[in-house]
Amino acid sequence: MTRRSHGEGTVYQRSDGRWVAEVQLPNDHLGRRRRRKRTVKTKKEAERICRNLLADIESGRIELDGSVTVTDWCETWLAGAARLTCKERTVAGYKYALDRWVLPHVGRYQLRQLHVGHIEKMQTSLLDAGLSVG
Repeated sequence: MTRRSHGEGTVYQRSDGRWVAEVQLPNDHLGRRRRRKRTVKTKKEAERICRNLLADIESGRIELDGSVTVTDWCETWLAGAARLTCKERTVAGYKYALDRWVLPHVGRYQLRQLHVGHIEKMQTSLLDAGLSVG
């Protein structure tokens, strides 16, 4: 049997006779390895599931990291995209604003859970604290 290339997934049999289809997902925002596994009764079914999982990843139907918080995303953005497109002093200003006003209010939420109500509540809190709009 030939060796599969990286990223093709794997199918193997457990000691109890059941088959496992396993696909490695891209690393999360902290660099940790992530995998998706499914256990089934037959090898043929495991191979089909492996192909389907790979197709879902390729097409974007599998959410690659649903646990990212607003804080995590902002830190990643500041370290990456912001540094590439903005001057150092601008990035420092963004970091200050995020740390001082935004993240204390919405930083703990997962990105997928964040909605307009959270932002409006944050704006109201900042206005009540005497900050101006804009």
